[in-house]
Amino acid sequence: MRKSNLKFVGFIFLLTIPLLLVGIIHLSRIFITPNDQFFELQKGRVPNIDQDDWTLQISGKIHNKISFNYDNFTDLDSKKEVATLECVEGPYGTAEWEGIPLIEILDMADVKNGAYDVVFIAEDYYSDSLNLEEAEADNILLAFKMNGKRLPKEQGFPVRLVTPDHYGYKWVKWIVEIKIVNYDYVGYWEERGWSDNAMRTNFSNWITHAYLFALTFIFGGLSLISGYKFMPQKTEFKKLPNFINLRFHIIFSLLFVAFSMISFLYWIIATFIERGAVFYSIHGMVSLITMIVLVSGGILGHPKLHRTEKGRTLHINISRFAFYLFLGSIIFGMIISVMGGFRLNQVLFP
Repeated sequence: MRKSNLKFVGFIFLLTIPLLLVGIIHLSRIFITPNDQFFELQKGRVPNIDQDDWTLQISGKIHNKISFNYDNFTDLDSKKEVATLECVEGPYGTAEWEGIPLIEILDMADVKNGAYDVVFIAEDYYSDSLNLEEAEADNILLAFKMNGKRLPKEQGFPVRLVTPDHYGYKWVKWIVEIKIVNYDYVGYWEERGWSDNAMRTNFSNWITHAYLFALTFIFGGLSLISGYKFMPQKTEFKKLPNFINLRFHIIFSLLFVAFSMISFLYWIIATFIERGAVFYSIHGMVSLITMIVLVSGGILGHPKLHRTEKGRTLHINISRFAFYLFLGSIIFGMIISVMGGFRLNQVLFP
């Protein structure tokens, strides 16, 4: 195989690295974590709770006060939910949780008008809350099973909160009381400056966006590499395989611009639906700048602006800058996915 062909194969491999990394992250999130490998984290000791002595009290701004023991609680109609527990410090694990939908307990209790927060109080006196609107989501469980087995005590036996859209400090373990209050309750970590919102990025939205960006990166790389072949200056890219011609460059340049716009629009729509805002983060602002530079580079590729050596050089330089910005946006997005947006904001804006 010719040396130029080997180089081209090497470039292709480098361009596929983001796609491979996204695939690895995706697989790590959908695989079920065995109970004995699931991470453990709590602020103190793990309490020893006797199943026969445990009770769950439902109190506060409700019409019907309720007291459950373990047997009559677990006899209620349960639901299964595959959800990822993600700590703001990085660790995460995915399990199939089984429990009673919180909304059913709230309906049984008949919440009074004016209620604001649902507070979850643990055996070890740890507590946290969800506002009433959040608590009524149909994917929130009071779980008593994990991966088909009784909830391990390290994971919150007898009952823990499973709230898939929130970070782990909202997943209260060892719950003994649920209290509905008419004010904004401040939990253990919120008292120490953490966000009361604690919302995680929706993974299904993120992974679609990430795959689109990784695929677009391949198109952008092929556009950039093929563009180097037609630069006025002599470069090693002049020796690329013969099938990399002007038509090849135009096709992949158009694909790069088109998929960039699709990826960007998808991100805008998904982010606005989930967050109610778009350019609130560094990642969002970098993406916006990238799109502006990318479109500018595409316009400079028009034949009328491409006739002179100066025009061609400007086109390749702007396009190269756009590609590097695009790469930076991908890297930053992956850092967010690994560290978590919450933790990254704590690092950047303490």
